[in-house]
Amino acid sequence: MEYNHTTEVVTDVEETFAWHERKGAFRRLMPPWEEAEQVGESSSLENGTRLTFKIPLGPVWMKWIAEHSGYNPPHSFEDTMISGPFKKWHHVHSFVETDDGACRVEDRVQYTLPMGILGRIFGSGNIKRRLKRMFRAREIRLVKDTKRLKDFSHMKKKKILIAGSSGLIGRQLIAFFDTVGHEVWRLVRKEPGNNQIYWKPSEGEINPNDLEGFDAVIHLGGAGIGDKRWTKKRKQILEESRTKSTELLATTLSQLENKPEVFIVSSAIGFYGSRGDEE
Repeated sequence: MEYNHTTEVVTDVEETFAWHERKGAFRRLMPPWEEAEQVGESSSLENGTRLTFKIPLGPVWMKWIAEHSGYNPPHSFEDTMISGPFKKWHHVHSFVETDDGACRVEDRVQYTLPMGILGRIFGSGNIKRRLKRMFRAREIRLVKDTKRLKDFSHMKKKKILIAGSSGLIGRQLIAFFDTVGHEVWRLVRKEPGNNQIYWKPSEGEINPNDLEGFDAVIHLGGAGIGDKRWTKKRKQILEESRTKSTELLATTLSQLENKPEVFIVSSAIGFYGSRGDEE
């Protein structure tokens, strides 16, 4: 079986291909309802490299391992399913220059459904509907993201720090910044890894020196409002996880020698509303 989809974008072939190579592209292209979670980071699209992600199949999760091939920048790359729910899956991504110097992205997927229960779950008609819906979502995201990329291409890349990076909005925002080419760092409450800074807002712990030199700081953090029942104790946690973390960041940033150009706080903005210039 085969599925084809075409997307027209405003960026040229080179920039469109480069967008697909950047960290964050997979998350930006995968519709949220597919609930696919990338496992680790893919180093590149070059031949022999692999991308691993998990997808839900009923009550269980299945790993999908794709191996890249046909790497021919900026014209094409391919990925083949090595392990996953299909009997066969081969996806060719082609980038064609249009008459106006923009780019046409052509996706061609060849697949074979599995036998047995997985084949019945997917089904020929079901998979075609899912592919159509998925690639339409990919098209909308790619068109909008590459337009923003072109509109702001004259601006220099920024060094950005994000608190609350593990939530739905935080993950997508980081992926967007990554595909644009910004340098993104995260505030985390665990042992920090690459491009991560440790803090513990509940105890007022943060190293001010680690926050020097950022162009922008964005705070999205706070305990999840839908995670647990809103008991009196839970409501206190919901409030303090936002007020204490915001206070700690605001106080620390105000004392820096090299303050960020902008500090954006979206944590609980729906509750507090716009406060204008109120101090």
